[in-house]
Amino acid sequence: MSRIALVLSFCLTIVLPRASAQMLEDVVYLKDGSMIRGTIIQQIPNAHLTIRITGGSTFTYAMSEIIRITKEPSVSMPVIKEKNPGIALLLSFLVTGAGQAYNEEWTKAAIYFGLTSLNFAFWANDDYSIDSISFIGVTAGVLESIIDAPMSAIRINKKHREQRLSLTPLNSNNGSGASLTLRF
Repeated sequence: MSRIALVLSFCLTIVLPRASAQMLEDVVYLKDGSMIRGTIIQQIPNAHLTIRITGGSTFTYAMSEIIRITKEPSVSMPVIKEKNPGIALLLSFLVTGAGQAYNEEWTKAAIYFGLTSLNFAFWANDDYSIDSISFIGVTAGVLESIIDAPMSAIRINKKHREQRLSLTPLNSNNGSGASLTLRF
């Protein structure tokens, strides 16, 4: 039973998805209805505030122009890298669930690795007798992982290609508008 505990603790500490710590950025709301996102680099009470936006530009505003200052989740566009189906297949062939981890499908990676490891632990028990159900479980888990990884990589790439151009409606204090996003 200690092998099962070892496998489960390995799954919980190594294979489970990384903690998705959400990045926060400073948001300054101005009286004219504008909203500036970035990093506050200087704030002098009752005088002014200086904020650096993405790209390095800095802006200074009098405190009398500011309604409020908050910290909010970052809305910056993530860089999307295409997944290589061949690499996903090779990783899943070497370690069950590694191709899913490469595709950033953390839950699937943990499930494939965990279940296959658990079946393997039951299969290779202390007296080394072969349990046919566990053998079938190990084989099925490995094959399913190897088949799923490249197919998921292709699906992810297709989804990202379709989302390269998007139009998002925006509402602000001054009225409505839209944001056009083009990804390369």
